[in-house]
Amino acid sequence: MKFNQLFNLIILLILISFKNHAQNCWKKVVQTDLHTIALKNNGTIWSWGRNANGQLGNGENGDTSTPKLMNDESDWTDIDAREFYTVATKEDNSLWLWGAYRGNTPIKFVDSSEVGWKKIDADGYIGLKVDGTIWSWYDIFDPSENLIQVGKFNFWQDISSGSHSSLAIASNGTLWAWGKNYNGIFGNGNQSSHSDSTQDYGSSEPIQIGTSNDWKKISAGQQFVLAIKEDNSLWAWGKNTYGQFGNGTTSDSFVPIKIGNDKDWIDIKVGLYHSLALKSNGEVYSWGDDASGRLGNGSNSSTKTPKKIGLFSLWKKINASHSNSVLIDNYGEVWTAGKNNYGQLGNGKFFNGYVRSWHFLIKFGCFGSSLGIYKNHITEQVIYPNPTFEKIYLRNYETIEKIEIYNSLGQLKEIFTNSKTINISKYNNGLYLLKIKYVNGTTTTKKIIKLGKNVYN
Repeated sequence: MKFNQLFNLIILLILISFKNHAQNCWKKVVQTDLHTIALKNNGTIWSWGRNANGQLGNGENGDTSTPKLMNDESDWTDIDAREFYTVATKEDNSLWLWGAYRGNTPIKFVDSSEVGWKKIDADGYIGLKVDGTIWSWYDIFDPSENLIQVGKFNFWQDISSGSHSSLAIASNGTLWAWGKNYNGIFGNGNQSSHSDSTQDYGSSEPIQIGTSNDWKKISAGQQFVLAIKEDNSLWAWGKNTYGQFGNGTTSDSFVPIKIGNDKDWIDIKVGLYHSLALKSNGEVYSWGDDASGRLGNGSNSSTKTPKKIGLFSLWKKINASHSNSVLIDNYGEVWTAGKNNYGQLGNGKFFNGYVRSWHFLIKFGCFGSSLGIYKNHITEQVIYPNPTFEKIYLRNYETIEKIEIYNSLGQLKEIFTNSKTINISKYNNGLYLLKIKYVNGTTTTKKIIKLGKNVYN
């Protein structure tokens, strides 16, 4: 076979692999301080971490430090979670919940409206429907009861909640809030502390905050709020104890203040004391408190201004919990950093994942769809960093017999045996294929990219 024919065959196989790979990759990942819930593009849910309250939804109550398929259903469309429970929606627009007070398997709520869900928020026990109404399950302890509508309006376009309050953006771009106004979360100039039970300056119904009508996206936490306006500028308010505003100070503000002059922010997520933000060019920035390595920027130290995570612009989605950060790259693979005392990072271990450099963000790839006997075990071969300019490291769950490396023309470059570290610094830049054979007779093929050192300078 001529080289060009072999090259075309390899490219065809790679394209087919990409198509199958995409279905098995991650659509959304939500981490709490106790557990992690993940939704794949194929509609399946995977879960891991703490399970004392049944929040993993797999019918068991034992903890696990590796991703496991929750059940055999593949019609899930959205997920969200807080420490002790998980909520999800299905293709038929139904709402399901499991964990605290509900048991360790999904339970369906009665919903007479049958209108589809646009967004669900576990922290606030609320969901936004496609008809612009907001509904709550907070006071519902019997799933046979109907959900409760929040307010009487039907003009909502985005929602976000902290532990004690919720905020929403209306279709006309105005900002609204309800619940408790601890730490100045409302952004209306008032605030109270948890110890002040006589005045919380809150509201049981949504009230408009200020007069601005150009709010676009919002992320509310227990301590503070981040928001993006229509011009893609960044704003913050609430408590700023660890510099989580990103303006270089630790001064609080109980009204929205603009952060920096950049106007290319497209997504934001807040933790307890840290912030995560995505730019239109695919770059992700983090700032605030770095306890447990939650910033994921390699420094293992807190910062009061945004600091870029990694050297590449390959990120598509972000999420954050009190003590963790989650990134999904353009290939649908997940990278996590932060607290790991219950195995919520999904790497098979229990420890806090301090991140030393960008390529040591803890990564798990897109596990195969043939679940069968592998239903409760990861068989994915992890290779990192990828791309690389010198060495690659292999983390696997089967014993490797040998590794063959081929270039893009299908030519065998080298064979390695009994090695989990491979130095490819002498190779030319480009795409290479690793054919890995395990002692149990199975094989897998992985793609790696070799870059020059100047890329990192």
